[in-house]
Amino acid sequence: MKRSGFLFLIIFGLTTLACSLSSGIPFIGGAAGDISEEDVAAAATRAAEVANQAGELAATAVTEGDSTFATAVAQSEETVATPTPDPSLSSLEQKLNNIQPDANGNFILLITEDDLNEFISGQEGGGFQGADFGIEEVRIDINADAAELTGNLINPLQAPLRVQLRPVISNGQLEFEIQSATLGGFPMPASMLDLLNTVVNSEIGKALLSIPSHVTLQEAAISEGLLTIMGHQG
Repeated sequence: MKRSGFLFLIIFGLTTLACSLSSGIPFIGGAAGDISEEDVAAAATRAAEVANQAGELAATAVTEGDSTFATAVAQSEETVATPTPDPSLSSLEQKLNNIQPDANGNFILLITEDDLNEFISGQEGGGFQGADFGIEEVRIDINADAAELTGNLINPLQAPLRVQLRPVISNGQLEFEIQSATLGGFPMPASMLDLLNTVVNSEIGKALLSIPSHVTLQEAAISEGLLTIMGHQG
């Protein structure tokens, strides 16, 4: 119940109580010659006593009402409190680890390019490192058509790298398909595309380990600066 409604009930109850108490006040509304000064004084004294009792009860009720209301608010806030962030996790990992489904178990997860880049910058060399393939200074920019990955390839050769990626859900897992890739402005050799695909999905897949085991990803879509993932928990 909201506080205003609660206080209304208190005031209504006190009004009823005051009416009950007032029944003890002497009736002085008789004929003109029947009222004595003693009757008037007694009625005034009794009225003051009733008013004082009602005031004390009102103060007590309001105080207790405030306490009850404050307790209810605190309990409500405790119920809806969000989990305390783990400082050892990136914002991406925290979002994946703290998915909040609706009553039917469905959820929509919004991942920004900043979330992705914060996670990547925390990896060795600020990029992706594989046994036969290494990329440093990696950054991902998301637009309406694709997620563009840029960086510097350092193994097996050195050259600026630019890759167009498209997020997809495969077997309940998030993956990135390579749409195109260039090295130093030239198309990447087909023999290197498989290595690039393996490294990119393996490194981003490290963040996906934060997803609870009972969560299934169903759809993925991109828009300016945003990766939207829909799924089900349960």
